[in-house]
Amino acid sequence: MKKTLSLLIVIIIVIGCKKSCDEKVISKGKINENWEYINKELGLKLQLPKDWFIEVKKLKNKQFISMENKVPQNIFKYDTIKIKSNFNLRRGSLDMSEIFTIYDSKPIEVNYPSEIQFAIIHSKYEDENKDIEDICKQFEMLITNDKEVDNYNKKGIKVNTSLNFNTVKIPSIKTCNRRSDGKIEYIIAALKNYGCFNFILIYRYHNEVEYNKIVKILNTTKLE
Repeated sequence: MKKTLSLLIVIIIVIGCKKSCDEKVISKGKINENWEYINKELGLKLQLPKDWFIEVKKLKNKQFISMENKVPQNIFKYDTIKIKSNFNLRRGSLDMSEIFTIYDSKPIEVNYPSEIQFAIIHSKYEDENKDIEDICKQFEMLITNDKEVDNYNKKGIKVNTSLNFNTVKIPSIKTCNRRSDGKIEYIIAALKNYGCFNFILIYRYHNEVEYNKIVKILNTTKLE
């Protein structure tokens, strides 16, 4: 339940690739020496914020590297990722294949930093509008027994196109969850589909200042 609920506060941006639906492995892309993420297979270019931290997974361990430092060699554990066949965001990471996650503060120093997760998920309908409508239905089925959260989600989980990914408008949803310290955390999820799988950007934040950070980052992004 905790993993499911933590998923309720994110920005998800889904971008599918123009590939055969039989292809289940795609490139993770590269991060160059200037902390610019480039994935030619997805047609995506994004300048990562240098005052943030990136989670680096090595074997069973993970580190949080300041992007004010040099880009470490072999920053990705694997060069490619497999697309899982399920499409259920309520299952959290079980149905997603993560590329990487960045945080505005070091997680071991701040209990609840805002974060952006980049991942791949299967596309159920090969259509961004139908996929995000399905996501809405998934979250609407969740009952937390928290009246404030449930009321917000009942009213707030709906599709809109207000989130801009540079010059591209992306259908998105917004929802919330209560953290273990009693405070509210928000999630925005937005999708853009190109085929049988989607690139997802999930953003967790807690206030308007943190929300504005993601807007600034998205405005540096280029999609082909």
